[in-house]
Amino acid sequence: MLADDDWRLRVGSASTFAKLAEHAELRGALLAYIPRLIERLKDGDPDVRSATVSTLSKLATQAQFRNEIRLAIPTFVELLNDQNWHSRAATVSVFVELAQHAELHDLVRQTIPALINLCKDKSPDVRSAAITTLGKLAENVELRTTVRKSLTQIIHLFSHRSPTVPPAAAGLVCTLSEDPLMRASVKRRLKHIYPLLKNNAPATRAAAAKVVETLMKYPDTQSTILQSSLPLTLVERLQDHEVDVLKPLTGIFCFLVNQGQISQGIVQVILHALRALDHADTSIQACGATILLVMAAHAQFRDILCEVCAIHASFRLFMRDASPQDADIILQRIEYFGLLKEL
Repeated sequence: MLADDDWRLRVGSASTFAKLAEHAELRGALLAYIPRLIERLKDGDPDVRSATVSTLSKLATQAQFRNEIRLAIPTFVELLNDQNWHSRAATVSVFVELAQHAELHDLVRQTIPALINLCKDKSPDVRSAAITTLGKLAENVELRTTVRKSLTQIIHLFSHRSPTVPPAAAGLVCTLSEDPLMRASVKRRLKHIYPLLKNNAPATRAAAAKVVETLMKYPDTQSTILQSSLPLTLVERLQDHEVDVLKPLTGIFCFLVNQGQISQGIVQVILHALRALDHADTSIQACGATILLVMAAHAQFRDILCEVCAIHASFRLFMRDASPQDADIILQRIEYFGLLKEL
């Protein structure tokens, strides 16, 4: 029935094979049929191919089938380029199961570059499966080194033109960073991530900001970030109007404020925050409020914070024709001439 003309019977046969294998007394007899089952990986129908992949994945949980399933791995690799996205997604996911078995690690390791390439697949389901699978593979000590060697390729995905690829890649890097060795590798690549905060694509900026914010949580990477150019350049980035970018940048800025690393561009930061309070998006408003509240918690910022907010509000109240931007410009001129220090 695995070769029946009706594709539905072929799908049913493949699925039944997995159920029969649940019974130990039948496994010996089923062993002889594994090669025929593997042939279905090249079936002309995508549903049959997907069902076969799923069945072989389940069979891999049984030690006595694994030697035969090793023979299927080259075909699995071919299916990663299958024209049907269902088949690609199903095949990607099977490597999570195969990676659970040490005797298959040598073959699974060879597929990691192909899995990384699928992180930019045109199908969001395939991309999601590839990202998830790589994260799972990295949990395995024997496979982690191979994933780590591919870290540069993963970071390159931050600049992918699809708006869904950069956040998925950033999520993977953040997950990998939970491991100290992986985190050390990401830390060495921060110099390549910082410039992406100025990229024209919002998804790329958001990916870079998310990774930097995540690394700020770890003591072994904090010092590297604090000694970089980021604290000096972050102020101008806070005028970003993309909420997925601004939220992590706000988290980074607040951390730097609490660490005493922000001493320049204070007026500009306050103006950015005030402007955010006027934004239609409540999430952006929340970012502005957070910045002002965190700064207000530090005595060295309170005087300038009160002065700027009072002057800004006064201009907007008494100069009805003036826009918020006009008030910003006037305050910047007052700061430039040093008048704020005398108020």
